Amino acid sequence: MSAIVDRLRSITSDAERMRFLRLSVLCVVMGWSVLSIMTSTVGRTYRIGLDLANERCLPWRVYLMHFERPAVQHGAYVVYIDRAGVMGPKWVGKIVGKQIVGVPGDRVVIRNDFAWVNGRPVGALIHNAKLGKGPRAFDRDEVVPPGKLFVAGAEPASYDSRYWGFLDQRDLVGSIRPLF
Repeated sequence: MSAIVDRLRSITSDAERMRFLRLSVLCVVMGWSVLSIMTSTVGRTYRIGLDLANERCLPWRVYLMHFERPAVQHGAYVVYIDRAGVMGPKWVGKIVGKQIVGVPGDRVVIRNDFAWVNGRPVGALIHNAKLGKGPRAFDRDEVVPPGKLFVAGAEPASYDSRYWGFLDQRDLVGSIRPLF
């Protein structure tokens, strides 16, 4: 015990060592504070998203989500919160990623279980039977109304606007970028 006390006395009596220790502690405290502030700020704006589902909407597994109002334009990958339960009860309040394929004023045509937006192919509807619907049950010809979007996934099994209709732009919470 006295060896420890003697060692502490030698350190505290050395002015140069004490100055170094004070400066080191100050740097660690300041660095920790800056890192904490940055982490909480970045954590509110950016997150890493993982999609581990067997049937996915988009082909990637890992995304960078940016929680800031996204640009509403064709081809943009966006995230939204399914507040209205358009995808079903188990999705209420969940964050979902899709691609914007139709904006207000675009013409959506679904014929013979295949969807087009402004004449561009979106994809086949393959979930009719799973949803208890017959062939051509979702066929329609309509225009995307103001304040709404037509969104789709890039994967054939995507459950999207082809089935449940338009997404309200107010539900958008950010954008996503695939990482891998």
